[in-house]
Amino acid sequence: MQELRRLFAAYGNVAFGARHRAPCPAWRAERGLINRDSLPRFANRVFVFEEGAEAGSRAGYGRYLGFVSLRPWSGGHGLFPYTAVANLAPPKFMLRPRYHIITCPNGPQDGVMPARCVPFCTPNEDTRSRTSCFHAALHQLVLLKMVAFGCTPLSSQGVFTLLWELAERKRRQKIRRADEARSGRFHHVSPRLEEGLEVFQDPAVGAGGVLETFRKGDPDADLDLDPDPHLRDPKSAAQKEAVRCITDYLSNGLPVILQTRVLDGKGGRDDAGEPHAVLVFGMHLLSDPEDPYHGNGPTDEDGHPRVDIAELPGRLILHDIRTGPFTELPTREVMEQAWFKAKNEADAAIHFLTIAPKGTNFGVSYVRRQARALMRGEPLSDLEAYLGSVSCDAEGLVPRDENDMSYPHRWRYVTRLLQLHQLKARYFARVKGAQLSEQKEPCNAFEAKLKRARRQHRVEEGDYWWCVEVRPPYHPRPQGRRVPSPIPTPFCVYIWCTAQKAERNGFQPFASIRYAGRGKAVLNLNGKRNYRYAFFYNRA
Repeated sequence: MQELRRLFAAYGNVAFGARHRAPCPAWRAERGLINRDSLPRFANRVFVFEEGAEAGSRAGYGRYLGFVSLRPWSGGHGLFPYTAVANLAPPKFMLRPRYHIITCPNGPQDGVMPARCVPFCTPNEDTRSRTSCFHAALHQLVLLKMVAFGCTPLSSQGVFTLLWELAERKRRQKIRRADEARSGRFHHVSPRLEEGLEVFQDPAVGAGGVLETFRKGDPDADLDLDPDPHLRDPKSAAQKEAVRCITDYLSNGLPVILQTRVLDGKGGRDDAGEPHAVLVFGMHLLSDPEDPYHGNGPTDEDGHPRVDIAELPGRLILHDIRTGPFTELPTREVMEQAWFKAKNEADAAIHFLTIAPKGTNFGVSYVRRQARALMRGEPLSDLEAYLGSVSCDAEGLVPRDENDMSYPHRWRYVTRLLQLHQLKARYFARVKGAQLSEQKEPCNAFEAKLKRARRQHRVEEGDYWWCVEVRPPYHPRPQGRRVPSPIPTPFCVYIWCTAQKAERNGFQPFASIRYAGRGKAVLNLNGKRNYRYAFFYNRA
């Protein structure tokens, strides 16, 4: 009962409903982590509800909270030593619009009543492996995206099996690692995100992944060009860019596994401690006064907080096998835990891993960095004409000094992960009556280039696209209007296919869309002909 109270601490009083035997989701994981063949394959599944006013009666059952799998002893005796896996619905206070939480409709797949839930996996109390947190996070992350990406859930036993095979291919010391895995020692082994990326990309899983690293003073990221003085510090700049990318991943429904330090138990951090892994799957969207990314941040000339700063979440929601499910921590505290110091201070960095569609070759940080570089090549006259058409002040967005290279950092870069049909519906649609319909000319030109690229093996089979919308840093506020005006049409949209292959200059945009004013846009397919068409945009 102590473990159940820890699981449901954020829910208040709970009531337990029907109970029946079902296959234990952690059976293979237990065999791999602790080498316990005696543990039974089946567990007791218990359905959990909020407790109503009339406790103990049928009318006393409130909102459905999910179900837990209780692991019995192999000898029976009616004892349940721990919870194997809990499929939990978010707490009631996290159902407000200010929270963004990634869930999965796991009810039908498990043969229970429908419920959008987040799986939480706890290792066996006998487990001594330092990588238990990492394997639990991998398992939870794949469960969240198995329906959307069509990938195969992977238990800890599967992780070990794939790692052994990868080690054999690379001629590593397979026997030593296998013995350590079976014995549960792992005294010198820490969670390695690179191995998690290899697991995602293995055909047995059928997914992809992106490993992101944000280093202190990374020259390729141009972090020192940020116009905000308090963010020019290399560490603050790297942390802010990491938060920005984590926010984009979560906004697109992609959880991340963040490598952190273990807290020392006194509110601080143990720099000498072992690395730890947590699953970040949600965020609190509104700002908190005590968060440095918000209330005390920079403002525009009207005194309003800069949107690109205010959009960053004040708190992150994560699963941590040490603290329990739905742990909510300030973003600043999480980033400090995730800041790893190396022997060389210049190599200090933040590392995290996310799952992605199969064949993905690059992630959010790359397309954001490329979009900023491409903005430096845009004609300044086009920038001024666009800002005039949307009634937005050009102060700071267009440089007065030709040597000023910091102006791209003042624009907003909204990154979206879209499938091909979503891309066409968003950027190539038009209003016809009361419905939206696709425009044939830009759609046909886009698909024709895609077919050519696939014949030339420049784009693998993939149906997902990174789209970066470049917008002004805040919404225009015309004189005499108290109601904020609609979000303006973006200046341009840079489009990459996630399955593109690197060329001589890296992953160049597959296409771009530029707003031409008066409801028109130009589709540029990096060819001799550009396509001008009616651009309908009324989306946030």
